[in-house]
Amino acid sequence: MKHSSYFIFWLRDYIAKYRQWQESIADMEPEKRPTSNPDLTISFSRARGTFFDSSSHLELNLPSDPVERLFSNPTSFPHPTPEAFHEIQKQVEGMLRESLMTFVGNSCGNSGRNRGIFGIFVGLSAMAVGLAPILLSVLEGKSRWMRLGALLPFWFGAMVVIASLHGGQYR
Repeated sequence: MKHSSYFIFWLRDYIAKYRQWQESIADMEPEKRPTSNPDLTISFSRARGTFFDSSSHLELNLPSDPVERLFSNPTSFPHPTPEAFHEIQKQVEGMLRESLMTFVGNSCGNSGRNRGIFGIFVGLSAMAVGLAPILLSVLEGKSRWMRLGALLPFWFGAMVVIASLHGGQYR
């Protein structure tokens, strides 16, 4: 999926350069305006070989329809407008979003059952350590300041139990 993010970075740079070029020729008379920009042509040519060539190790895994539309459009040469990439950009961003969701889903459950059980045990133990001063202060009439000291281990234990429940394979 790393190559998809490379494509997005390239496209952002290409769009910025394209807009700069359009602004630079906006004041020219229409018949004197150049029809292409050599820098954009080179950039597009490199991107074509990098992201759309089947022999490239950075080829995007895209359906053939949007790619064929991009390259079959006669106005795409020597370099297309940024709007020509809109459909491909949506596809790539969708793939990146899906990849992120898969990564997040897999990383939340990567601790395994044994580590999850151990985490729950540690968390419950920490909660018990935090609960002891609270019970002592209530039952024996000790200072209320003892309760404040109990918050940290109790909070830590609750956090570990919750993380262990979500990190283990209990879903």
